[in-house]
Amino acid sequence: MSKRKKIDEIFISNFKFFPETSETNESVKIGGNHFLLYGENGAGKSSIFWALYTLLECANKTDTTKIQKYFDYTDQNNLLNINASPINPGDKKVLNSYVSLTFKDDTNDKYKISYDDTAIMSDDEAKISNYASDFVNYRFLYSVFNFRHRSQIDLFDHFLYHVFPYVKFASTEISQWNDDKTQVVRIVKENAIELFNFVIDGPPYTTISGNRREYITRRSNKTFISNRIKRIIGELDSLVTHINTRGNEILQNELKYPEITFKLTLEKEKDFHLTKRKYTPPVVHLWLSIPNYQGKSDKLHRAHSFLNEARLTVISLAMRLAILEKRPTDAEVKMLVLDDLMISLDMSNREKVLEVIFKKYLSQYQVFILTHDKLFFEYIKMTISQKSSINDWTISELYVGQDDKTKKEYPLIIESDLNYVKKAERYFKAKDYSTCSLYIRKELEQLIVERLPDEFRLTIDGKFKDLSYYWDRCVERYEKLGKSISTEIKQAFQTTKLVLLNPQAHHILTHPVYKIELERAFELINEISNNYPIPSSTILLSKGMILQFKHPNQNYTFDFELLTDFQIDGLNGSIEIILPKCKVISWQFNCLDFWCFRTNSVLNTAQISTIQARTDKLDKVLENLKSVTSLAITNAIFKANTKLTNGLWSLEEVIDKSGVVIF
Repeated sequence: MSKRKKIDEIFISNFKFFPETSETNESVKIGGNHFLLYGENGAGKSSIFWALYTLLECANKTDTTKIQKYFDYTDQNNLLNINASPINPGDKKVLNSYVSLTFKDDTNDKYKISYDDTAIMSDDEAKISNYASDFVNYRFLYSVFNFRHRSQIDLFDHFLYHVFPYVKFASTEISQWNDDKTQVVRIVKENAIELFNFVIDGPPYTTISGNRREYITRRSNKTFISNRIKRIIGELDSLVTHINTRGNEILQNELKYPEITFKLTLEKEKDFHLTKRKYTPPVVHLWLSIPNYQGKSDKLHRAHSFLNEARLTVISLAMRLAILEKRPTDAEVKMLVLDDLMISLDMSNREKVLEVIFKKYLSQYQVFILTHDKLFFEYIKMTISQKSSINDWTISELYVGQDDKTKKEYPLIIESDLNYVKKAERYFKAKDYSTCSLYIRKELEQLIVERLPDEFRLTIDGKFKDLSYYWDRCVERYEKLGKSISTEIKQAFQTTKLVLLNPQAHHILTHPVYKIELERAFELINEISNNYPIPSSTILLSKGMILQFKHPNQNYTFDFELLTDFQIDGLNGSIEIILPKCKVISWQFNCLDFWCFRTNSVLNTAQISTIQARTDKLDKVLENLKSVTSLAITNAIFKANTKLTNGLWSLEEVIDKSGVVIF
């Protein structure tokens, strides 16, 4: 079995909606994960689908010109970007037009196609990967039932295009010309489309003049052809049996449509006919019927006219998933790419399909789910959090961007792992100003909070304090460190918060977001980032440490926990001491727990709980020690000692080893 490879990046240049690779047209980053992509209409989502499909499809081409046509400027069937053009007038080749992909943890290996690069045709692993992967979009599912009302559903042509190229039959010997067409040879084939091409196109012939053909009509040759056709059609019959069995199991048990049974019926209406001048292929049909529907047998004669779109879609999907089980399992690349697969389904049916995908296929394939439905995109993200691991997925969004200079459009990818300001910049380019403003707020929150001491970060989720509170603390901190925030930046923050951030954060939809306001907000972010570096901090004692004061002369101990770090801030030579917040744990005097010096008695449970729930700065804790006891308490602040460890410490030892600084 081949070693499995996971796609890391997809590079699409001058292909369909993707322009030449540049700073704006970056690679599509997958990171070896499953991939979920929201793409607004016209942004290039389906271009990614067709890039992957075309790339693997080219592995099974037999002629370089069949790959080159996709990149040939003079070929009407090319897939070039609308703005692509050759270097010189009349040239076929366009510079930097290609599709390629790289693999995770294997930077030296890649698949690539271009006008000049057709080597994938000789890559056996890529061929198997094409057989093993599947690409399904809404158009494929709907094409199964794209027949007129008066017509029966015959899927033979559908199978020729959509199924046979990716299915292997039992090895079968057929006849064909050798490469230089000097003699007829017999060769073993497994690919269903190559075998059916023999059935449809017939045996080799000689062109004698004009379009006149001459076939070998000896009885032995006719017998050979007859036996080959019977064997090939027999292989198709076995595939049909599998689809009827597994497809109905998938439809009824996994997609939850127990009231429907479909049936494919293979019919060979006419046998082949061979004369010295003409070959007539056999006439083969693949009839699709619905023999049972909601408990009634043979009542539904025109399924494509009677059933709604959702039911037609799931029947088509059940057949496709059944066929997928016949694909090779030993490929190095196994992709399952789904482009707007569930567009015609309501949410309950989408949930059923997602359940099947997450349950059966995530472990077997690198799954790509592409959708233009933003609500469904959010629903899939929720499903990932429930049924998978978010770390196993790369989640991105795709919008139409526009180059500021050329005004040409390009796909604008917003990756989930971008930082807030990068996301804001890309939503700004996508003209999604509301979302842009939300990420600007997040970026400002992050900029401010990372410039605050730890004690102020505890409530940054907004439950207790708002952004103005943290901004004020940030202003105070820089003033203490001798780096006052300028009046201009203070005013810019207030304007940005008032005009832009608050209304959007609170969903006041009547407030318009203007481009100029967002540009000023980006300027504010740059000013803070570039001119006000994060102060350096030296941690003396870490939060979570439990300290104990032990009186040197009397039987008295006092235990408390640090809720924040005890640290010293520094910026451009200025220093500020940041005292930690503390919480009382317990104390004892003369072996009596929770002794009250004022009442000369032990505190009751309620009084103890009240004291333990209280938080104070270290200087306040020590002040309280002096005020509630008649004992002599030394005011002290301690510096960290490398010999000290987490746990229960003697405050007396800290003072002895680290020195004392009087308040």
